[in-house]
Amino acid sequence: MIAVQTAKDSKAMKTLALITIVFLPGTFVATMFATNMIKFRRGQMGWIYAVVVVPITTLLVVSWLVWYRKKSRVPYTRTLEDDEEEEVT
Repeated sequence: MIAVQTAKDSKAMKTLALITIVFLPGTFVATMFATNMIKFRRGQMGWIYAVVVVPITTLLVVSWLVWYRKKSRVPYTRTLEDDEEEEVT
């Protein structure tokens, strides 16, 4: 019962992480473009935004997928900290 609930919670957290990875770069870049630090000519901002956001988002999604798959393949190994926690409880 607890394992099923933990699996559901894990899937929800993975979904939330992926949604964040997809939308956060665009939000960050839009915020940077909205400041007065960068000046654009009329009609220029749209394609520059896409040229900046698409590669960053793609890089983040691919990096997350590589990390997640690599992490999934590594079996759990006991550490000294795990043994110390068992002795305390």
